Amino acid sequence: MQAILDKVAALNERIRYKPEPPEMKLYPKLHWRLLASMLDVFAATVILVPILPRGTPDPAVLKMQQQLASPTADPKVIFAEFVEYFLNSGGMQKMLTEFVVQYLAAGIIVLAFWFYKSATPGKMLLRMEIVDKETLGKPTRHQFIVRYLAYLLSMLPLGMGLMTVLFTKQRQALHDKVAGTVVVFKHRKPKT
Repeated sequence: MQAILDKVAALNERIRYKPEPPEMKLYPKLHWRLLASMLDVFAATVILVPILPRGTPDPAVLKMQQQLASPTADPKVIFAEFVEYFLNSGGMQKMLTEFVVQYLAAGIIVLAFWFYKSATPGKMLLRMEIVDKETLGKPTRHQFIVRYLAYLLSMLPLGMGLMTVLFTKQRQALHDKVAGTVVVFKHRKPKT
């Protein structure tokens, strides 16, 4: 009987919740980083949507939307027309141009926050900051720029580059690894 109790105690010890080691509490888990990103998107939406100019909708796209609303619409025909328009009438070029302009405009705002505060508003609200991986000090401007450009790498394969936070010791996303940065909780950072 004692042998069974010892085995149960050993098994219980192996599966018992073990608190995180203190050095891991420095690095925010994925859910904290996603919350900071959502706060940033919300703030950007509230601030920028009312002041951004609205482009004129493309007449071909409006026509396709009206056709889709019709109860007799054939989605296959409308989709074929859309693909034809998109590939042959400059739709792809227009979309790529808008993406580049928006990415660069967002980059200016994000980089300004990173250069001066080492964090975006969402991270600041949650008391997080971006630091150099080796020194835990402020990253260089070059690191910030590389980090921003590497966001594309993190997002391209369905955001899988963000999931590396779950598997790396310092909870680095792909863009952090490329830039040599980490995100930390400010109040848990060791004093230097």
